[in-house]
Amino acid sequence: MNDLERDLATLFREHADDIDTSTQPPQDVLRRGRRRQVGAVLGGTALLVSAIFALIVAIAAVHPGSTSIPAVSPYPSRTTTIHGIGVTAPAGWTLVDDWPLASLMATSSQTCSFSASGVPVGPSPEVSPSGGPAAGPPSSCSSQALPLPAGVPVIQLANFSFPLDGSLCRAGELRSVDVPADGVAVYIAAFDGPMQSADVLDACPEARSLTTFADRSERQVYVAISIVGPDAAGADVATIDRLMNDLGGTRIPDEQAVAASPGYVVAAGDDGTTKWRIEAGFPFRGSTPGIGTTLITSDENAHETISDPVAPVGSGADPSEEVQPLAPEPSTLLWGTSPPDVTAIDNVSADGTRTVATLVPWPDGMRSLTPVDDRSLLDGTIWFAVVPQPGLIEATTNGSQGSGSISTQAAGSYPRGPAGPPTATS
Repeated sequence: MNDLERDLATLFREHADDIDTSTQPPQDVLRRGRRRQVGAVLGGTALLVSAIFALIVAIAAVHPGSTSIPAVSPYPSRTTTIHGIGVTAPAGWTLVDDWPLASLMATSSQTCSFSASGVPVGPSPEVSPSGGPAAGPPSSCSSQALPLPAGVPVIQLANFSFPLDGSLCRAGELRSVDVPADGVAVYIAAFDGPMQSADVLDACPEARSLTTFADRSERQVYVAISIVGPDAAGADVATIDRLMNDLGGTRIPDEQAVAASPGYVVAAGDDGTTKWRIEAGFPFRGSTPGIGTTLITSDENAHETISDPVAPVGSGADPSEEVQPLAPEPSTLLWGTSPPDVTAIDNVSADGTRTVATLVPWPDGMRSLTPVDDRSLLDGTIWFAVVPQPGLIEATTNGSQGSGSISTQAAGSYPRGPAGPPTATS
């Protein structure tokens, strides 16, 4: 059990201990008791949702910002599979992987039955015949899932930018995102218990359609909701309609998804054997600001593997480099982070083949969750390139180049050539 799981277990115990119990009184007392229990459960659920996301992003305080960011993101088109759900994000669209919320944010309510006799009482607090507090009777309690009306988000796709702690539907204490007039989106959520379509649609502004599916064991319910603004372009509406149609009949793998943190999917690919995606978020738990990017790969059985997180690099530093072999060998994914002053990165193979890397900025939606003093770390970029063979890495800064070499060995050990590590010179 890791630190996050221990923290969550402690939260569950504390909320369970807070639930009041009473003897079996007449109906008027029962009604008052039920109202108190409902208030306690709903309040505890909202607190739990907020606390879990705070633990995931590992920040001490967040100042509320705009609920949406109108700027169009520069990310390329991405087609990926997130825990068995295939999704394509057109160029410039925002794609968020919220699966860690679904795996960690299990909310529950407690139901108790009691065996005792009672006497009619008035609206005043219950007391014993001697004037002291009434003794609690023996009880038997059981827990049951308490899903949020719009479920717990697992994937969110939109043609506009929004904060990483945002939700396109109303989901507990996650920040509610306003969908612009020309916006379209797909919100996919998990439910740990029964769901009502009317409740889901009420929690999702501008809802257009709803599709349900399940895991392979048919124990967990998933719902996809399409959201369309009044001025949305026809081509954008057609894009989400295709995705909604493709989700029909989906069966989620029973295998547990990797435990990471919510993240923006900034790049993705599929070599026919290995599906991969690069996510940007806050994977460094227990530290401030916690910013990092990770590579998640999945095989044909939907088994996912996550890399160690890679931190951003500041001005004047060398780009970081990571290597992921792909099939067929020796095709390789190179990726990492680069400082703000690096404008281009190239891989030059031994046979002279030059592959230009793609550089994408850190998502603007992370800035509102990052302490002001650390936001300059987001001024750099995330880079990636699929190359026929790893070779010499060249980093360009202000028109000048510096270079270094990496070996073609498998990921995990990268001894440098005599030229030393990549260097960017002005």
